[in-house]
Amino acid sequence: MNAPRAPRPFVGFEHFMPIWQERWQRFVVKVKPGEFYVAPPSMGISTVLGSCISACIRDPDTGIGGINHFMLPDAMEGNNRLSSASYGAFAMEQLINSLLKLGCRRDTLEVKLAGGADMLSGGYRVGEQNVHFVRDYLVREGLNLCAEDVGGRQARRLIYFPDQGRMLIKRMEAEGADQLLRDERVYREQSREQTIHQDVELF
Repeated sequence: MNAPRAPRPFVGFEHFMPIWQERWQRFVVKVKPGEFYVAPPSMGISTVLGSCISACIRDPDTGIGGINHFMLPDAMEGNNRLSSASYGAFAMEQLINSLLKLGCRRDTLEVKLAGGADMLSGGYRVGEQNVHFVRDYLVREGLNLCAEDVGGRQARRLIYFPDQGRMLIKRMEAEGADQLLRDERVYREQSREQTIHQDVELF
């Protein structure tokens, strides 16, 4: 049996590739670190999280929702916050503003959180900082936190169904987590390099 045709993506998200998944009987888009995606009703969104955080946000009245995937709480350069989806403040604003542009109402938004594991040894607890940041952000912005699965020391696989408000979590075994840690280190270094050079124009 052939898979049905994928729902038409919202403007700005056409570059994501939805994959039909028999298990869920719907198309699913995978979000990588530094990305966010807003799904039409009937689609799913997935990601893999170590110390990173994903906020799953939806409007239950429209069935529209999305997730982000950010690496660090925030970045400051002088008095100006850097605009990068790697950082929590900008990632949250991106996702919420996209939902509002699609007709979602801020006062009805439901938020679920996942990630923020502290999987690295040493004193710099990135996961814990991410969790503190996003909880404080939701309180400041008056947003409704419905559920969370954060902290600990295990990586997570996440799939989110915005139309149903379901956030499913699977804890990862050590082998998969090792690869995730390597990927996060690479992405963190790339994000820092991009932040340093983001105001440089090439010609």
